[in-house]
Amino acid sequence: PESVDTIVACTSYPYGEKISQQVADNLHANNAQTLDVYKACSGGSVAIKEAMKRSAKGSRILVVGAEHYTARMAIDSNRALFSDGAATFAFENGTDFELVYDKEIYEQNQAIRMPIDESKIPEGSVFIHVPNETDHFEMNGFDVLKWVVQKTPAQETLEAYNQLRFQGSIYLRHHQGSGRATSDCLREQQKKGMNANISTGEVGQIGNLGSVSILAETNALLSSHTIRKGEIVLLSGFGAGLETSIVGLRANRNII
Repeated sequence: PESVDTIVACTSYPYGEKISQQVADNLHANNAQTLDVYKACSGGSVAIKEAMKRSAKGSRILVVGAEHYTARMAIDSNRALFSDGAATFAFENGTDFELVYDKEIYEQNQAIRMPIDESKIPEGSVFIHVPNETDHFEMNGFDVLKWVVQKTPAQETLEAYNQLRFQGSIYLRHHQGSGRATSDCLREQQKKGMNANISTGEVGQIGNLGSVSILAETNALLSSHTIRKGEIVLLSGFGAGLETSIVGLRANRNII
């Protein structure tokens, strides 16, 4: 742990402390550069991208995600969508994976509102403004589902796939928002001819992990598949804001 060069932490709700620095302190990684990302459900893919862009080739990167949504949820039907959880993704920049695609789109929209206190975001963090005029999580599920399946996340994921598909086999992992969003995305992607290893996730069992979702999906992929040199992992993060973050990682060696 002491040899880690870059630590990036992502979560949805700030609490006034720099999480990445706390991780570095606990690991005795005294020389690591640290960064917090507060971008709700798109935070996992953004954290990976920011870590790679801010680190030299050969740097040892640790991306950490943690969520405690149940402490913030209203006691209503929305609660069932979310779970608490944490995940990490550790790799060597440029040696294990190389960043080959990055696109981030912010569309200010009230479809998701979260009681985020922006005054608690540590200085220097990467964040977006999420509509926060509420004392509990609120979401217009129909509008969000339509946006995910028919608009920006689906369109931008397809665009990234079409740009990358001639470079190597693609493993697509996207944010697991809800069981219906996951199944609808899968069906639409197949209809549009995506010839990729597409995850359907296990959202019905684990719930929406927010910013942790992309990290958890990446871990699940690496645990169940050998990623061959030249193959691409395409990560599609999307959520409150509304924010979409598409990241493409090419393996520069066999990842077993």
